[in-house]
Amino acid sequence: MHKMYTFVSTLLLFALSVAAWADSWPNAGSRVFAETTGGRGFKVIPISAAAGTHAGEVQSRGVLFYLENDGTEKVLWDKLLVNIPVGVLVSSRGNCVVTLDTWAHMSYEHGLVVYGAKGEVVADFKLEDLLSKDEIQKNVDQSVSSRNWLRDANTRFDETAEHLVITLKWGKLITLDLKTGKIV
Repeated sequence: MHKMYTFVSTLLLFALSVAAWADSWPNAGSRVFAETTGGRGFKVIPISAAAGTHAGEVQSRGVLFYLENDGTEKVLWDKLLVNIPVGVLVSSRGNCVVTLDTWAHMSYEHGLVVYGAKGEVVADFKLEDLLSKDEIQKNVDQSVSSRNWLRDANTRFDETAEHLVITLKWGKLITLDLKTGKIV
């Protein structure tokens, strides 16, 4: 049977869009995201900028885990992420995680990052890799520091095909192969 899990992030996107328009972002704290059935979770834990990085550059650690029957956590992978993501989608199969946007700098670098079964980066897209310059100018809400391309978007995993499917508010469909990181 063909199963699709839909992730609705309206509340998250609304809250973040208000912060983005004001261009005032609070410090990123640790957060937990869950897949739709709640059996798997993903922790985002901000860390201090590494030596040799520019001031203001931030990273985080990502921990993918599942819950045992007794409620204890079993870590599937624990890796350094390329940024501090604004949103996270957790697949129910294949230990795949997709992060969306960068905290306080939405939709420039690391607009969509796919992490594979062992936490390796499978794909790392900036917004221009996903949308044309014309689409960005005409359809994406922009502020001084952010571009909110996911406002009113629908994101879901097609677990059978192992794809991420994003339908943007103006109808554009982006389908991404989670194993190869390629747009299909």
